Amino acid sequence: MIATPFWHQLSVRLGNYRAWLLSYMIQAPVGILLYMCIDVGQQQIYRYFFFFVVLSVTGSASGFLLDSIKANAVDYEELRTEERREASFEACWSLFPRYISLFSNAFSFGIVSYYNRPEFENRGEFSMESRRVIAILTSLLPSLTSFVCLFLMYRFPVDDEKHRQVLDAMKKLKDGEPVIDPITNELIKPISSSRASQHDLNVLRHFAAFEIRWKLLGMLNKGRLYRLYSQWQSFIERIIFLFWVSISLACGYSFIMCIVSPTDHSDLQATIYLWLSSVCFTIAFGFHYARVKINPSVNEGLSRFSTTQLTNYLTNNSVSEQCSPSTKLHTD
Repeated sequence: MIATPFWHQLSVRLGNYRAWLLSYMIQAPVGILLYMCIDVGQQQIYRYFFFFVVLSVTGSASGFLLDSIKANAVDYEELRTEERREASFEACWSLFPRYISLFSNAFSFGIVSYYNRPEFENRGEFSMESRRVIAILTSLLPSLTSFVCLFLMYRFPVDDEKHRQVLDAMKKLKDGEPVIDPITNELIKPISSSRASQHDLNVLRHFAAFEIRWKLLGMLNKGRLYRLYSQWQSFIERIIFLFWVSISLACGYSFIMCIVSPTDHSDLQATIYLWLSSVCFTIAFGFHYARVKINPSVNEGLSRFSTTQLTNYLTNNSVSEQCSPSTKLHTD
């Protein structure tokens, strides 16, 4: 609470992106310094209070900067699609870290249990080897992986300058002017404001690019593969759904067996099985509700579009009937 105003003023001077990088650059080496000061034979937590303060000042106090970076990503997505999708982005940002943290926790706890001796475990204590492993897992390893995250943050394309260009391009696009993507330098044409055009785009976005391409080939009588796929599409999607459900059930059964009949290192195996079961369950029902439940078949969804509309969608993300002479479908 005390340091947050400092980071706010710094973000005003440097910009949100640079302040975000600076806060993370200060956090990254803290774990290495903490590991160098750890004495696994002593239990004196007050000597680490300084590092806790540094992490609080740079991490927790500057956490609001991440939200501004997320807003940059949402604005760029709106520039590309002319739709606001904060809910979808927030769902992904909330869901994926949970699965990653579950797997990393299982890995960490498994290593600690592997190095801990039974005589110490029965007394509720940790051996010296386990203490060293805990020190590595809680301080050294997160700090080393932070440098990888810092590199990815540095490579984030939508910085403050690009974000200003994105906002300017969004304004021109809403006025009906074509704009240049400030990231990829591609030409973005405005989507028609009519309901029919927007509805057509929403229908086409349900399908993968190869499905639309196969539909075009089928309309040109060149798509034997498309005809087979359109006939078996529903069956293939059900098989994919049942495959992920079966994997989830198998991992769930293995998790229960590890709990009922414990063996050596069964805790690690049970956690991994639980993680795999939850991931496969999410993939299965996410695919079902996002693809099978609301998505029409290829024949039903794409039969109302002409070859010009489908070609324009593949090339320009548009459903306009007007097609430039240079636009053509590559069939090979």
